[in-house]
Amino acid sequence: MSLAATDAPRPAKLPLGATIRLAYATFFDHFADVLRISWVWLVACALLSAMANWLKMNQTVDTLRYRMVPKTPIESWVVDSIFLIAFLLAGVSIAVAWHRLLILHEAPPPSGSNIATGRVWRYIGTTLLIMLVVLIPALVAIAPVFLLFWNWLALVVIGVYLAALLVGGRLSVMLPAQAVDDRTMTLSAAWDTTRGNSWRLFWGFIACTVPPAVLAQIAIMLFIGISGQQSLLDGSFAVKATVLSVVFTLYYLLSVPIAVGFLSHAYRHFSGRT
Repeated sequence: MSLAATDAPRPAKLPLGATIRLAYATFFDHFADVLRISWVWLVACALLSAMANWLKMNQTVDTLRYRMVPKTPIESWVVDSIFLIAFLLAGVSIAVAWHRLLILHEAPPPSGSNIATGRVWRYIGTTLLIMLVVLIPALVAIAPVFLLFWNWLALVVIGVYLAALLVGGRLSVMLPAQAVDDRTMTLSAAWDTTRGNSWRLFWGFIACTVPPAVLAQIAIMLFIGISGQQSLLDGSFAVKATVLSVVFTLYYLLSVPIAVGFLSHAYRHFSGRT
């Protein structure tokens, strides 16, 4: 075996702090572009969220007020399903446009227009591929413990879940590659390129997702604390719950580019793009 084969250079370590700061900085610096990319999805998902929540809340109030047997009307199932599909497509559409803006400096296309392109569907397909690659070994690892060592199940599940997150984080650099038409970033290439950076990618995702989520939860608790003084049977509760649902649907869609930005800048680092 040659020296070149045994001493292959390790990939450069991701500058974690700088990449996290860059993800937040580009989000706030280009917030107008975030709105251009997402406004159609914001309107559509806000309307669907309002409809879905209004149907559920009114059904809940009627169930309690008239002591009805709890049931979900068919129209509620339909609106919920449409909202979920729109919400997921919105996240992917925004992610692809944001990747291309940060990596290729491409001007944002009309909001939602990229849903008709192959990039969005390749992005979805790659996401599903990563999920399969991560979940199948995880299920195989958990199955014998579930059958033979029940007392250890919780501990093993936590360990396998963490391992899955670490593996998925390394493979996730394939996503911005798909967004910018880089077909060279295969599963094996992503795994080799990110070698030695599992925890850096993990903590980067945590830093770009948890703080916005925590702020949202604090706001929810404050809002619920105010509303909780009133009876659930008060008609205003359904209105407040619907407004809250719409606001946080918009909030979560608008915060997607922070984590996507971290992944974009990480991809730029690993792929050598500047």
